[in-house]
Amino acid sequence: MKSNHPNSLPCRQARPRRLLFPLACLLLVSTASAGIRDFYAYPPTDRFPDLEGKSFFLWPNTDTDPHDRPDALGLRDLNEDVAGEHGQIRKEGARFVRGDGRPIRFWGVNVTGAEGFDRAAEQAPFLAKRGVNLVRVHGGASKSLFSPTADSLAAVNDAVIEQMHDVVSAMKQSGIYTYVSNTFFIIQLELKASHGVAGYTADWLAANPDKRTPFGLLFLDDTMRAAYRTWLTELMTRPNPNEADRRPLAEDPAVAVVELVNEDNLFFNTFDPADWPPEQQRIQESRFYQWVGERY
Repeated sequence: MKSNHPNSLPCRQARPRRLLFPLACLLLVSTASAGIRDFYAYPPTDRFPDLEGKSFFLWPNTDTDPHDRPDALGLRDLNEDVAGEHGQIRKEGARFVRGDGRPIRFWGVNVTGAEGFDRAAEQAPFLAKRGVNLVRVHGGASKSLFSPTADSLAAVNDAVIEQMHDVVSAMKQSGIYTYVSNTFFIIQLELKASHGVAGYTADWLAANPDKRTPFGLLFLDDTMRAAYRTWLTELMTRPNPNEADRRPLAEDPAVAVVELVNEDNLFFNTFDPADWPPEQQRIQESRFYQWVGERY
């Protein structure tokens, strides 16, 4: 029934108008989503050819006041004087606690540490003033501990270790802990025949150039696992030249978290054994059948 109210509209006229708002919202979200994807895309897209995430990771200092100046809005005093001064961060139940047992919550951001110790030391008070007490080191020199150019899979990317040393030492002075992320980001790994991973021969790689990245094999292949242990051991035990006692990351309480693997596991959407060479497929199938037989 049509209403006689002067501001009413017939149903056949109202319906299209009711659809305009959700359609406009959908268009806005879709456009924003595409823009965000382009902004953070790697390699950079044509829309942002020079960005490479710099606006997200480098945190340019735009503060003209000294960071140690008293500030009614400054949050630096919420952090410890030096990150880790009360001991190693540990987990108790569903919460994190400091070495002295006091609960701690983290307000974290991403950084790269790509510009060295001095730049990280400049960033640290800028971030601490805004309440940041954790930085995740991700990107910069590389996103992984392996060397993408070396002929040996066990070769370590020294630039990443130096990057971690610089960030941990610089940030701790502002009470900021470090979340170590640049350990293993598989997308950057393209196997070579010289790496010695079963099945990845020169002929097979030449015939399958789009399958050089061995998704899932870090958890299964003995050569991959041995190389990973070498990378991680070097990262955590190499002396830090920025520290007076040359303390390695494994012994530094300013290291709160170490991320072992980034975006690769046997349940991730990239996992597809059909992308492995036939020899590698046979090895893993045989191991699986053996495990099933022994277990059941």
